[in-house]
Amino acid sequence: MKKIALITENLGNGGASRAVMRLAEAYSQSNLQTYKFTLISNGQHASPPVPHLKPIFKLKSDLCRRIYCRLLYPNLLPAHYIYRPAHGNFLDYHKTFKDFDLLHLFWCQNFLSPLSILALKKPVVITFHDMWFLTGGCSYSYGCSEFTKKCLACPNASSFFRGFINRQACDKRALIDSDKTRLIFTSEWMYDIAVSAGIDKAKCYVLNNIFPRHYRAYDCKYAFRQILSYSESDIHKYIIYFVGDINDPRKGFSLLANAIASLPKDLKDNLLLQVLGAHSISDSIIRLMDISVKLLGIYNDDVSQVLAYNAADLLICPSHYDNSPNVVAEANLCGIQVVCLDNTGTASMISKYSLLGHIISSETFNNDFFFLINDIINSKKIDRKGIASLASSIYSIDPIVNQHLHIYNTLL
Repeated sequence: MKKIALITENLGNGGASRAVMRLAEAYSQSNLQTYKFTLISNGQHASPPVPHLKPIFKLKSDLCRRIYCRLLYPNLLPAHYIYRPAHGNFLDYHKTFKDFDLLHLFWCQNFLSPLSILALKKPVVITFHDMWFLTGGCSYSYGCSEFTKKCLACPNASSFFRGFINRQACDKRALIDSDKTRLIFTSEWMYDIAVSAGIDKAKCYVLNNIFPRHYRAYDCKYAFRQILSYSESDIHKYIIYFVGDINDPRKGFSLLANAIASLPKDLKDNLLLQVLGAHSISDSIIRLMDISVKLLGIYNDDVSQVLAYNAADLLICPSHYDNSPNVVAEANLCGIQVVCLDNTGTASMISKYSLLGHIISSETFNNDFFFLINDIINSKKIDRKGIASLASSIYSIDPIVNQHLHIYNTLL
């Protein structure tokens, strides 16, 4: 029996963590006889937790990041740090991984040292949840092309530390280029970015994330709205849905707020904005949008999220930089269309199937958003069951599991 470690930095409620846990659950339900899978993480929900940590792990993990970032980015406020150094030397790699035949890496920022993994000389699979494995430390390049040159001249870093950032990028590239490494991308967008950096296509695979089967369309939208305590005046409105951190510029909530504000009053009177991921929105933004708003707060369970998707009519995902947001697939599986920006990982998730949603430009977002919302409200009823059925075929669990196993078999 082959032993495979599924390794991620934490098992909290982030998108990557959910993806890893869902993959592990799919493996478990598949009753595979020739593989044994173990989740390894430094997160509080790890099972088992990392078994062999060197002393001062917590101190080094947190303190080093603060010091690194202050020195590297002297002109950036802490909230705007985009750099995550790979300082995983607190881990005893030999003791932790000696019994495994293959290491599958996921979101490993601040957790693993690429060179230490390479030194184990074991087969490695890397699933890219963002650009971190391609850069000297950034999760996303935000339009910067230096990652294609291994971050030789990082425009954000102080000149003294540019060599350090370049070494980080080179260390990751050494692991990526190893004959024993294979790469999984969860969107065509991320795959194209990797190829632009000179990654060998022969070791690359594009596979979808896995989603539980209870993400599906239920024909009881208004009943779900009652469960969510919608008022009688709001329960029959057209609900547009935003999921994410409204204060994170990358997620694009300000773009959506401005687009809503530009809509004519008679159209806004028929709309309601449902938001998951925030307990409050500033009064100034509420006044700007001038629309009914329903704040759902934070949901940590799948059941509540399925209910919220099914209560909505349209998901708006205006993220500027995202690889393959879970919310897009989850919304489609629950039978609702998605609106997203062009040239993003989100767009690549729906671009092959017009039924799944609409792709518009950030440069003309306000105008396109108005025509889109107006057309949808005045058009025929959306085929929610058709959307859910198509999405279910795209994210069918068994083929995705088998594709992962095929990649493992090429290395074992």
